Amino acid sequence: MILSYQFKVPKNLEKRARGIKDTDLPIQLSVVLKSKSPIIEFYFKVDNRFVDSHRMCALFNSEIASKFSLADHQFGTIKRPVVRKEMKLWKTEPDKWNEVPISIETCQSFVGLDNDIRGVAVIPKGVR
Repeated sequence: MILSYQFKVPKNLEKRARGIKDTDLPIQLSVVLKSKSPIIEFYFKVDNRFVDSHRMCALFNSEIASKFSLADHQFGTIKRPVVRKEMKLWKTEPDKWNEVPISIETCQSFVGLDNDIRGVAVIPKGVR
């Protein structure tokens, strides 16, 4: 399945601060299912030549309630608590934030969650 669409976004940080969305940002998402494979492949393409200072985030709802995530880094793996401390701060004082915060943790080639029933891993190529 291939989904193609145009996001209207601010061209730069100045227009973003004023809430002006005047530039098209072309996005293409491909979802590939292969017979007898437990892996769902996602390919995300962004033509980011027309805008400045934008970040794209992909959210995967695993429906796994886990207290820890596991990711690799340069010298091994790291187990991190799943915490949204920024969200707690934002909810108590939203007027002090320019936008809704997101928690960002890095990885080299995978990040995963699991519980007693199942697990999920995201294996990015390119920007992590």
